[in-house]
Amino acid sequence: MCKKADRKRLCLSKAEHIGVGERMFTEDMVHNALQTWCDNVVAVGKAHSEGGDARAVAVQVLHDNYDYDNGKVLFKPTLTFGTQTYRPTKEGALAYFTGGDENFPDDNEDQRAIGTPFVG
Repeated sequence: MCKKADRKRLCLSKAEHIGVGERMFTEDMVHNALQTWCDNVVAVGKAHSEGGDARAVAVQVLHDNYDYDNGKVLFKPTLTFGTQTYRPTKEGALAYFTGGDENFPDDNEDQRAIGTPFVG
């Protein structure tokens, strides 16, 4: 399993084994990463729906799971389009999760994590 201290991140949609150097990514690792992503989106949405600090939760999600502090990330939020499809900056990713950034005006509540209807 990849540890937080690892600086190389890999996002895969489906794979049984993928070799990177001497490391192997297994199907279980991929499923765990996808589950972590889902859990994080729900956590942001839940914080919002319960009147908590969704922005703080989203900042922590970005810190714990993406390497924005050490380089660019190719993050493609669901339902984004046009010039704002990819979010190579932490600010762009945060706008997807919580909105409120005038540089990303197309992030409406239906597209953001705080508008996620499957919070539970």
